[in-house]
Amino acid sequence: MPILACLALVLPVTEALSRIDCTSFTLTPSEDRMVAMYCTRSAVISNQIVFGHPGDNHKFLVCTDVSAGCSGTCQNGAVFDNIAKSCGSAPVSCTLPSGADPNIPLQPLEPMITNPCNQAGLRTCFLFKHNMKNRFIICDRATTTNPKVGQCMNGFIFNFNRQVCESSQDHIITCGRNEVSTQLAIFFLIVVIIVMQLKLDSTYLRVIGGMSLVWLLIISRGQKVWYYIDLILSVLAGCAFLILAPQFLRSQTDVHIDTVHLFMIRSFGIVLIGSAYLWWQVRNSKDVTVHTTLMWARVIGGFSALLAQLFAQFFYKDNKTGRMTEEHLYISVVSTVLWTLGNVIYCLRSKDWGGYMETQSKLNTFLRNDFVMTLMLGIMFFAFPVWMLRMQTNISKLNGVHAHLYRVFGSALISSAIISGRASNFLIDSDKRSQLYARLYINIALIILFAVSYLSSKHLQWSAQNTPFVLGGVAMWTLNALFGCYSSSYHRT
Repeated sequence: MPILACLALVLPVTEALSRIDCTSFTLTPSEDRMVAMYCTRSAVISNQIVFGHPGDNHKFLVCTDVSAGCSGTCQNGAVFDNIAKSCGSAPVSCTLPSGADPNIPLQPLEPMITNPCNQAGLRTCFLFKHNMKNRFIICDRATTTNPKVGQCMNGFIFNFNRQVCESSQDHIITCGRNEVSTQLAIFFLIVVIIVMQLKLDSTYLRVIGGMSLVWLLIISRGQKVWYYIDLILSVLAGCAFLILAPQFLRSQTDVHIDTVHLFMIRSFGIVLIGSAYLWWQVRNSKDVTVHTTLMWARVIGGFSALLAQLFAQFFYKDNKTGRMTEEHLYISVVSTVLWTLGNVIYCLRSKDWGGYMETQSKLNTFLRNDFVMTLMLGIMFFAFPVWMLRMQTNISKLNGVHAHLYRVFGSALISSAIISGRASNFLIDSDKRSQLYARLYINIALIILFAVSYLSSKHLQWSAQNTPFVLGGVAMWTLNALFGCYSSSYHRT
């Protein structure tokens, strides 16, 4: 018995994988990125060194050191078991659950949906809920990287607790986070409309009612539709602020329009168009946490802008030289509420809360720099607008509209900073670079806009110390984004 015990300690377990099972020490760029991400110091110390290949379930990767590794291939057609961390036999086809439609072939999981099968202790052929209630996700333990989607028979929906498809009439639907968030949003919207109706004339009521009905229609179509609607609205609003800035200010404010007013509203439009560029670039991202991050950033920015709008509407209502009109309250404020509320709903309905492991790389360093600089500027514009105005302009009589536009611009910067701070946890390098490219284009457009505004006003409304602020601070901000766009995405030890 002692001899057998010693042999058990010395001999390796069958199919256990280690460095000696590697067949190649030359990695592809995608494999190199995965190794840099998973082969951390803590993983090597705790011997968590084997993980699945990103594109082939017959292959695996092994950490040989921190941020270094090799690849191997399972023998005899075996597949890599990402839970047991070993090569196993080819998977047996899973049996469809009761109530599933056998005539509809299984489909691969959509890229927009997070793979739920990468969980420890998951039994073979376990079923998960799909975003659509009449579908389900089949997890095979040996192919956790390639789950399939099945469909229930007509009139049936999937019951996760019972792991079967059952008639929708017999299925008891419990209000989860999805239903509660939607119901609360609709309830809140109805309350807002009722409160505003007390002082509304028929014109405003029709406009708000129409906007609310369109919003309810869009929000019921799903996250993908909302994503593209948000993108389109950002472009349209940004272009309107750029092209129709004087007309917009006359309808929303009761103020004598000056160069600073026009510059700030157009700057806000540029930031909106830049955010739309980012949303377009990552629209097909395989990292679903990217879209959740964009929507959460929109929520933070929208809520900040809403605070600024309400403050300007009611705090400056008796200021005859710079106050907001009823159109601002019933059109702009309501639009901000609906826009923000839509993103709140889909953020609450999302299950993709986490990002991925943050690696030490030059690209991530530039993203962190961008986060700090953008956040600090956003806070300065939002929290200290009067101080910023006195530093940047020569206007002797500042009004509430000046401060309001500075706060709204600050809210947009805070929203953008949230994305930069989160982007270092994105899985795909191109998604990270898209944020820096967006920052680069936004800043270049802002510099051009300032130059045009500075020259058109004959230097009268901008202070002398504002020029070094723009040329110095914004130049550093822009150069950081430029260098980040072309920086290395991983770090070698």
